[in-house]
Amino acid sequence: MAGKMQNLLIDRITPIHCPSDQQIKQWASKQRVFISSTMDDLADLRQAVAATITEFGALPVMFETLGARSDDSRQAYTSEVRRSQVYLGIMSRRYGTKLPSGYSATHEEYEEARKHRKYILLFLDATIPDPERDGHLNRWIRELYQFHVLAKYRGMSDLIRRVKTSLQEIARDELTPWVKLDRVIFQATRIAKAMQGQTTTITVTTASRDPHVTVELAGMVQEQFGTTTPQLTFRRESFEVQVVGLDETIDPLGNDSLVLTCKAVEDWYQRQRKHPLMLMPSSYQGPSGSYEYRDLVRIALRSVALGEQPPSDPLLASFPRTDFKALYQQYGDDAQVFPKIAQLLIVEAVYQHGIVDKLVYVSVGKVRDGRSHLSLSAILPRFYSNVEPETVEVEGEIELR
Repeated sequence: MAGKMQNLLIDRITPIHCPSDQQIKQWASKQRVFISSTMDDLADLRQAVAATITEFGALPVMFETLGARSDDSRQAYTSEVRRSQVYLGIMSRRYGTKLPSGYSATHEEYEEARKHRKYILLFLDATIPDPERDGHLNRWIRELYQFHVLAKYRGMSDLIRRVKTSLQEIARDELTPWVKLDRVIFQATRIAKAMQGQTTTITVTTASRDPHVTVELAGMVQEQFGTTTPQLTFRRESFEVQVVGLDETIDPLGNDSLVLTCKAVEDWYQRQRKHPLMLMPSSYQGPSGSYEYRDLVRIALRSVALGEQPPSDPLLASFPRTDFKALYQQYGDDAQVFPKIAQLLIVEAVYQHGIVDKLVYVSVGKVRDGRSHLSLSAILPRFYSNVEPETVEVEGEIELR
């Protein structure tokens, strides 16, 4: 995979595209944002954040507005976390009362959000010195720093500003995702999928101004009757495609666009069964030990998604490894784009090698101290129609230096 990295063509000319206000409002109208914090001491902040979320166009969810219900309080707030798309945690001075679980309500809400792979936004009051915080809260904050970036705020107005910015970033990632087609990586302004019978048509619109990107994409259309089929990857999906059209729109106001039309040409079942170890639903006995099928999938995912070395076994060693250090050395200077590149390569490799049936969640975090945090959740290949599919999760640090 290192060789592919050397040949990547990444659009670094076009400014990062931001969705329109109308697009953001439309997206936000379908989002629920769960506000999590201690309640009595942060009542004013919670109300201000709720008002900001409403103004943004999303629905704020808070424990004090849930209303009467038959569930006990713990079931009530954890169920609301599961129903929400975003978890927004505010931390100040207090940890909160410990529950039978050993966690406070805020901590339980966070664990529920993490378990169900929600977007997690965390805000820490920077005006309070560590010695003035509850000891349990300080310990929890140290744990959180291993997995997240905590935005530090100073006062209500600063918190409101940071909440708006964070929600806009989530909207941008959802509405204008980065795309990889063969070796070309660029930001899309719109992606549409249409299914007709067994045929899936994917239309990708981009505002790319990079002439090298345009030439490369045009060349793929010319090669549509050849023997090669490029891989199209975006968000948590990846397809072998035939590029059947590229339309260019010239706007006098400078809002030029390219519309790329692709048809998926692969057979879904065949794509999921490429590696020898992915063909067997039973356990595997090799020189390095005995492995259940779920273990094999986890080893393969950690090799691809974290760049870890598999056990010294001929078959296990054949799992693909991502050379993140080489990737970071070449492209790590672009802090906004690098996590997107890494995520695209992971998603592409997972599907190309048929490791799982479907990726449910993939997140590559911002680089901190030469490391980037990865979280991944996937559905295992399903061998029998009467057996419910299993999920597997992988989490860890990608070492970049």
